[in-house]
Amino acid sequence: MSINSVPTKPIEGQKTGTSGLRKKALFSSLPPEDYKNGVLVLGGDGRYFNREAAQIIIKIAAGNGVGKILVGHSGQPAPESITDKIYGNTLSISEIKIAEIPDVDLSRVGVTKYGNFTVEVIDPVSDYLELMENVFDFELIRSLLSRSDFRFAFDAMHAVTGAYAKPIFVDKLGAIPDSISNGVPLEDFGHGHPDPNLT
Repeated sequence: MSINSVPTKPIEGQKTGTSGLRKKALFSSLPPEDYKNGVLVLGGDGRYFNREAAQIIIKIAAGNGVGKILVGHSGQPAPESITDKIYGNTLSISEIKIAEIPDVDLSRVGVTKYGNFTVEVIDPVSDYLELMENVFDFELIRSLLSRSDFRFAFDAMHAVTGAYAKPIFVDKLGAIPDSISNGVPLEDFGHGHPDPNLT
């Protein structure tokens, strides 16, 4: 696998938020022993450019010696302590190491190998569902949803939560399928607002 070193320089005014801008500076924010030949977990929230960014991040991870990357279909915000350190490194960045590897099919669960680098696409929905079954009383919730005098509506707003809605609410808890609206994750949120807080 060929690794290219691409010169770069800091870009002012782009402080990373817990759910915002991501940068190559992650690898200069961690000691090499924390990621060299290690495992990195990559998630995304399905927003615009998410698929393209994931491909770039995979190549940068390979270029920096990460041994394996686990990719899910959903994301999780990064802690502020990590994003602050990443931001600090963006102020002095001078190069990006990126591997010349083909794009990985992130739409199917499976494993792709490039030499010593492995990309494993996982199904985070099943793990999340198992966790939720241990946290909440699914039998009690199921009995509520089966009552004729109770109805509920869940609007996933075409966000990544839509991937979880049907398996949890419909398949596991027995809600009627019409309870879920806008359940297909779309990069542009179906031209709607990307956040339930409309302020």
